[in-house]
Amino acid sequence: MSFYDSLKKVLDQNEKRTENGAVGYETSGSALVDMNFKVPSYRNAQVQTILNDFLKAYSEDPELAVKWMFYAGDIREGLGERRLFKILVTNVIPMFPHLIPQIAEYSRFDVLEELLGTSAEKAMFDYAKSVLTADLANMKAGKSVTLLGKWLPSINTSSDEKRAHAARFAKAFGMKLAEYRKTLSALRKHIGVVEVKMCAKEWSDIDYQKVPSKANLRYSDAFLRNDETRRRAFLSALTKGEAKVNSGACFPHDIVSKYRSCRTEDPLLEGMWKNLPVRDASKKPVTVPVPIAPNRQLSLALRWTTTYASARHGMGMPAAVAAEIIDAFLGQGNVIKKRDDVHKMAQANKAFAHYAWGNNAG
Repeated sequence: MSFYDSLKKVLDQNEKRTENGAVGYETSGSALVDMNFKVPSYRNAQVQTILNDFLKAYSEDPELAVKWMFYAGDIREGLGERRLFKILVTNVIPMFPHLIPQIAEYSRFDVLEELLGTSAEKAMFDYAKSVLTADLANMKAGKSVTLLGKWLPSINTSSDEKRAHAARFAKAFGMKLAEYRKTLSALRKHIGVVEVKMCAKEWSDIDYQKVPSKANLRYSDAFLRNDETRRRAFLSALTKGEAKVNSGACFPHDIVSKYRSCRTEDPLLEGMWKNLPVRDASKKPVTVPVPIAPNRQLSLALRWTTTYASARHGMGMPAAVAAEIIDAFLGQGNVIKKRDDVHKMAQANKAFAHYAWGNNAG
């Protein structure tokens, strides 16, 4: 049998039809590649179906399969599939307890709870206790801490399951429940967890430029309802490009999903969409150049002119603005330098222009 005949036989045996009638194939020939294609279907799939597929991929290449597991759960540079990641963590990490520290690196500390009741439970508690000890020392020294305190289960939550989990963590840490609750409260205050400030009605203490991306989406209505003046001022500054908003942990579908419910242009969603992270093959963040609409060009020119004019000392604002305009007319000065710097940055990153997804600054 020729190679062509062999290939045709394999393809014919695996030929299937997609839901819209297109020709497809049952398998790519790689169990791991098949899993990658099937990720959306895993959101509602039976746990055993997922484990069976992963076992096939693991049998082909154990190391690559485990690496893919973390890629699937990676909330910033991966797929961000939390349910899939939790299922795999519960069943895979007990075989590789030395990988426990990687869980929070790629996902969140609350995924550690998936190891309760597994053979990796003690190793997980030991790791969490070591991180907590370091965090308490850093907090006392006024240094930054991890987000463990934010994601550990609370003892006063409404969920019976979470309260039971919290009690087990407290016992593992050698703490009474009251001490555990106070410890988490202190850490969360030190971290500046937005939910803590919301519960305490400390709305004026919330810096909207520092609110995590997911929290900005989840609590947008609450911010407007309880802190309307400051929130609208932030959204106005965001629209003008004078404020920033976090989008690091968001995916395009998070923003699209929000737009499906509001159906009107939203300055927060627009700002988050423009600030979605884009990475090149080296995993380094890149700047995506976009075309500037004429009205936006004029707006930027006026802003740069007034900004640099206000920095001129020894003359009134009208004279300072006139001086900037004259310099610009002569092809020199701060405004021209700013324009040239922006053009150089765009030119240096033109290879990434195709990531713009229809964005423009107009």
